[in-house]
Amino acid sequence: MTRVKSNTKTTALIVHAYSLLDCLNDIKTGAPYRDLIYELSLVGERAHRRYAGKGEYKVSVRTAAKLFTVRALVQYATKDIKLPTVAGMLEMRSDYQLAAMVAANHSEMILKALAGMNLRELAAIDYVAMVEGHADARLQ
Repeated sequence: MTRVKSNTKTTALIVHAYSLLDCLNDIKTGAPYRDLIYELSLVGERAHRRYAGKGEYKVSVRTAAKLFTVRALVQYATKDIKLPTVAGMLEMRSDYQLAAMVAANHSEMILKALAGMNLRELAAIDYVAMVEGHADARLQ
């Protein structure tokens, strides 16, 4: 893979998909689900980067958190990942727990919001390739 300074196309794809999922913030329950998943992902990514040490990351913490939010919702809504059992949730990251619950109840809304986007491409974005600055993080 070719090294680049940033993944502008992949980042734009993530940001666009994330913005389309704003509909998850306006469900009858009043809970801003998309933003809650994002906040949990943000906390996790910040903790990861503190633990992993100072490296040269080619994407921001916020972009990585948006990636995790979008990717988890897409993977659960399209059933690329099976919904976890209650026991299985104990071993999952909290952002993926919430994404699984939201997708289980609102998969049609997620799929409708992202209609016209390549969901396989979104689900396959490679975090490691992206933060390392490889030319196309969308290929695993």
